[in-house]
Amino acid sequence: MNETEFNKRLIDRYTNNTATAEELEVLDVLIRERKVDELLSAHMEDTWAASEMEAVPVQKSIKLWYRLAAAVVVVIALSAMLYLYLNRAPFDGSTQMQARGDISPGGSKATLTLANGETVKLDSKKTKVLTNNDQLVYDDGSRLKISAGAVEPLDKKELILSTPRGGTYQVVLPDGTKVWLNAATTLKFPSTFSRLASRKVELKGEAYFEVTKDKTRPFIVQSAGQQIKVLGTHFNVHAYPDEAATKTTLLEGSVQVSSGTRHAILKVNEQAIVNSNAINTATVDPEEAVSWKTGYFVFNRENLASIMLQVSRWYDVDVSFEDEDIKAVAFSGEVSRFAKVSDLLKKLELTDKVSFEITGRKIRVKHK
Repeated sequence: MNETEFNKRLIDRYTNNTATAEELEVLDVLIRERKVDELLSAHMEDTWAASEMEAVPVQKSIKLWYRLAAAVVVVIALSAMLYLYLNRAPFDGSTQMQARGDISPGGSKATLTLANGETVKLDSKKTKVLTNNDQLVYDDGSRLKISAGAVEPLDKKELILSTPRGGTYQVVLPDGTKVWLNAATTLKFPSTFSRLASRKVELKGEAYFEVTKDKTRPFIVQSAGQQIKVLGTHFNVHAYPDEAATKTTLLEGSVQVSSGTRHAILKVNEQAIVNSNAINTATVDPEEAVSWKTGYFVFNRENLASIMLQVSRWYDVDVSFEDEDIKAVAFSGEVSRFAKVSDLLKKLELTDKVSFEITGRKIRVKHK
């Protein structure tokens, strides 16, 4: 889910009266910063268009009345938001964190390294690149800008898709498999799977896979200390080199996770945790594992060291701690990944356990 889709979902949830308190706060900030003006306008126009009445038989008048009543409710809700952003006050920057500067969230950023060594910076206004018939194109059909004389990726040559800290991107592999890359992630894959016995890719970082089924050629993901083998399924792999454990979470189908001589077959809603060639499995809520893909940080009794690792990758910041003890403080909650970093840190400060200082792109974590 990209930022535009996330914002549209926020507006829909607000008008349907299903937005959480956290989502309402995020929407309020977006309105005040004029980041959703076009979406609000489009939503208003759609709502009015849907409420226009045509001549209908008498027996449908009651149903029509209910539709019109619902439309009026939506229009009133949107009008309230319209009032907010037409009469918005300057954003309050009085807190300590904001006074020292704030940091925006990440977005669509990635590079693609070709077989000849050329590195192509991908368009930040797009979110997905496809390997299609030995050609590299965006999902709108436009081709990547490759320097004159560069050789197009052909038979079995390796490509490397990399997202920096603060970046995310999607790729559709030659077999149609879809992959979403989280921040600070690298995916190596061949430009074609034809005439190969298996469809093998290498991952460092975190990615969500929707693998196209092919019973004749297994799909293999090689990552830190483990190998995952599937035929066609949906799963998430969390394999950052600076973390002790590699986690594989299954959402659909089945996968085999191997580490050394050990093997585990995962069922839906199970997670394999690989650490020093040991494999442990547990039943989990898979939506937590893929919350990054849907636009959220979800913490479930997660320690501050792990939380701030995620923050450093997504906001491209350096984090330091006042002492080691503070890293073990645990938190639970849900925060939008599209909020500024100060909004997330304020949520953590509400626990009265920690405080934060932002200086440039550095965050200092202290006891409160």
